[in-house]
Amino acid sequence: MNLNYEQMKEFMLDYCKDYTQYANDAESMRYMDKYWTPGFKVTAYFRRQDGAYPIVYPNRKQFQEFLVMTHQVIKDAMEIRDIVIDEKTKKVVLLLKIIKTNIQTKEKIEIDGVGSYQLFLDEDDKIKIRSLDFFWEAPREIKNLGMKKQ
Repeated sequence: MNLNYEQMKEFMLDYCKDYTQYANDAESMRYMDKYWTPGFKVTAYFRRQDGAYPIVYPNRKQFQEFLVMTHQVIKDAMEIRDIVIDEKTKKVVLLLKIIKTNIQTKEKIEIDGVGSYQLFLDEDDKIKIRSLDFFWEAPREIKNLGMKKQ
């Protein structure tokens, strides 16, 4: 089976909906295994005052552990603003609005993000994400959102 534009688009629409619903909670995080391979690699690029740049999560387990840790304070929701699909290379680029909400205070911020996803068909002809390169511009605002208490 070959991946076509419509299949990749539908997959990514489902992915964003499910990420928002399941990737914020340790109990439901396993549902994201439907999308991410065990070797799923995430590279996050954003301006950072301290620490390594870019941040690399070399596998699904480490990325999921990071999400569970950060989502104890802040929940994410993703909305697609635009989508670019290259059938030949199996790449999808999402222009995103990311809504981050402090769980305690309910304060929200919206940031722009760009995700470049490498898709492929696994041995069962199921679409999976092999890697994600992610770009955003608001780490200080996110850190401040996570530090606010009621």
